[in-house]
Amino acid sequence: TEKSRAAELCNMWYQTVVEVVLRAAPWPSATGVKRLALLKERDDTKAWVEGDPDPGWRYVYSTPSDMLRPRYLSTYDRFAVSLYNDSLDILTNVEKAILIYTKRQLQVQAWDPQLKMAIVKALAAHIAMPLQGKPARAQRIAESANNIIMEARQAAANEDEALHESMPDWFIARGYGYSTNYQRYVYPFGPLIQVTSGVGVE
Repeated sequence: TEKSRAAELCNMWYQTVVEVVLRAAPWPSATGVKRLALLKERDDTKAWVEGDPDPGWRYVYSTPSDMLRPRYLSTYDRFAVSLYNDSLDILTNVEKAILIYTKRQLQVQAWDPQLKMAIVKALAAHIAMPLQGKPARAQRIAESANNIIMEARQAAANEDEALHESMPDWFIARGYGYSTNYQRYVYPFGPLIQVTSGVGVE
């Protein structure tokens, strides 16, 4: 509510910056898990017709209402995000699909420290240029935000590898082991923070 140019710029960029940073890495405090609601199943015995899931896919599911970006299915099978009946939906060949995704977590008190710092620095990068007119400074701040984002990506990847390496023998004996040929599909992260010589853009 401060009557200043800085406050005006913060208010202008805040919502966009928060969503860009949330999309950029798998933040623990913004993780959602949901069994998807089926919209349509294709009958493989019949030719494709309009209204069926896109060719190559059997099921189309609605996305969670609070989803910012999908991450992966619980089975790690491939999927695609596409428009179906004018809404953004999930296409896959997995029956009763469960999606792990990044949700629109706007409660600041719920953010972990890494996420909070990444958002602070990303917001600073976006307002630095119009406030101070120093592109190099804005770029350095953006790089600092991106370093935090990359650390979060790396930490999540390492944690996932450790979980699979430490799978108990009794679990593997029941047929749930992962072979070296098993391909796990993870949806790409959103873009990193970028600034221009003018006003910062995501």
